[in-house]
Amino acid sequence: MEVAFLNDVLFWELMFFIMVNVIWIAIYFRFRCRDVVKNELKTRPFVSVIIPLFNKKRYIRQTISSALGLRYKNKEVIVVNDGSTDGSEAVCKGFERRGLIRFLDFKKNRGKAEALNAGIRASKGEFILSIDADSLVEKDALNRMIKHFGNPKLGAVAGVVKVKNNRGILPRMQFIEYFQQAFQRLIQGLFNSVLVLPGPLSLYKKEAIVKSGYFEHTTLAEDWDMTMKVHKAGFGVVSEKNAGATTDAPCSMGNWWRQRVRWSRGGVQIARKHSDIITKVENKVMKRFVFPLHVIWIIVPLIAMPIAFIIMLPTPMGLMAFFSSIGTFFASLFGWVFTGIQTTIVGLYSMIDIAVFNFIEFNKIGLLKTVAMLTGLAFITFTYLSVKAFNKNITPRDFLTLLLMPIYWIMLNLVFLYSLAAEALKRKAVW
Repeated sequence: MEVAFLNDVLFWELMFFIMVNVIWIAIYFRFRCRDVVKNELKTRPFVSVIIPLFNKKRYIRQTISSALGLRYKNKEVIVVNDGSTDGSEAVCKGFERRGLIRFLDFKKNRGKAEALNAGIRASKGEFILSIDADSLVEKDALNRMIKHFGNPKLGAVAGVVKVKNNRGILPRMQFIEYFQQAFQRLIQGLFNSVLVLPGPLSLYKKEAIVKSGYFEHTTLAEDWDMTMKVHKAGFGVVSEKNAGATTDAPCSMGNWWRQRVRWSRGGVQIARKHSDIITKVENKVMKRFVFPLHVIWIIVPLIAMPIAFIIMLPTPMGLMAFFSSIGTFFASLFGWVFTGIQTTIVGLYSMIDIAVFNFIEFNKIGLLKTVAMLTGLAFITFTYLSVKAFNKNITPRDFLTLLLMPIYWIMLNLVFLYSLAAEALKRKAVW
């Protein structure tokens, strides 16, 4: 396969990436005035808070306490133990004995979907607040989410999920990533077309769940599956940017990899299961932009990543140039003492130009180099706006993480390629 052809393919894929980021940003600035509740629900109806639980003894006490601590009086808290084997049920029974929660105990693991459904069927509320067993909910989250239901066509509201253990490079990358996801939901919500309701914090109209046929275990992404079913049932889905929940992100590469493989495989399953959403929903933004874009993002890494690796595969000459550039830089660095700062700047530029562009063999095409840099700039700009949209101040440590996010994006694409293979081989995965 000719290098010129590969360069052309990669060029247009990078252009597509830039275009998508620019479109998201343009939509946000053009339509963010819609991020207000026009028909606020004045009453405070009864809400059932449901917490599905499986082997989360480390977190469940704090999670239940945060649910009980919500500044919303008209509620109940239901915990459904899905066959935990780590002693989680003992913690829950302590709350139950004090009459603070209702507790359903499965002796065998049935899956998160069944746990949620059991809680919903046992609930008394007109609305269902779903919380993951390792999440802490902000005290005013429910009050801020329930007000959206003055709109009778609304079926669910997504909260904002934040990473609380943001120490270390991997958790901090996920800290930024979660804001990216929340920013996309915020933009999608401007058109009642949120693609995914997050497990750690989502508020449903019970009628929408019942009409949708309850949660299912036919995919590895039951929350995503339910979101699609709510849209198909004729309801809209929005996001509330001031309602948050914090959760622990994986700290080790092994746990991160397993989690993202499950999410990625779930996304592929959703695309296949709900391919008919284009004909089943009236929401034009959902069926013409949001869902098709999800399908495209499944295809793009499948083409882009192999081509990128072929192009970036270093040649012996490229390796020699790389190590030579390092020597040039350090020579310039020591020369700074004698010849001033200008030599160091020249050496640094030389290292960047040779080590980056010659090492990865991007040909000597200035256009492709430029587009590659613009891709990184678009990605970093979108990420920066994602953080600022939720009134989060950018610290120097955050800025350093922003610069590393393109690397994280490549990691996610590698996970996705593996997930496609695992899905094709029908390898087993559990929640």
